[in-house]
Amino acid sequence: MPKRLKMKGLDVTPGYLGGAKRAARRIYAYNSEIKLIFLVRDPVDRAFSAWKMYVKLCAQDRQWFQAWMCRCAGRCEVASFLPRSRFGEDFLTDVREEIEALRHGKVLEMPIVQLSLYASYLRHYTNIFPESQMLAIRSERMRENPAEELARICQFIGVAPFPSETVFTPYFEGGYSDECPTAARDLLESFFADDQVELAGMLSAL
Repeated sequence: MPKRLKMKGLDVTPGYLGGAKRAARRIYAYNSEIKLIFLVRDPVDRAFSAWKMYVKLCAQDRQWFQAWMCRCAGRCEVASFLPRSRFGEDFLTDVREEIEALRHGKVLEMPIVQLSLYASYLRHYTNIFPESQMLAIRSERMRENPAEELARICQFIGVAPFPSETVFTPYFEGGYSDECPTAARDLLESFFADDQVELAGMLSAL
């Protein structure tokens, strides 16, 4: 919310978390009193959903990620992502390839695992912003009880709550019906375990 304006505005993008290393300090420099809301989803579900979306995009254009990164960040950023050996045939195979790369300090194109390491990104914000300026919301709770979670958001940013008769409907759903393979879920839950423990500690303070 820009401090030069009397009205309250919101700007929303997952890029503020995925790009937290630079974004956190840039946001702080822009307005050190800004209020931040973090919406986090089950990390395995997020990874599988991202994979499904990327598979769909690859079917349209295999080079979509490079083109998108060039538009958003420039060619130098694209060069920091290593190409995948293959992608989209099997979720577990793609997960294993990325986990192996991450363990060697490398980042693959179309990252599906890395962006679920929420604590590692959120830490950039908790290091410089006070807890009173941050609110964390679980995506699952938002879906189960949108009125209650939105009331928390309204109170946090200082606006009137939605009328009690408001009907909330999901927006921007991927429409992916199949379930994450069990073997892949087990592998990811193990990989995310330490990050999730750290995240739980962070969220308990927000």
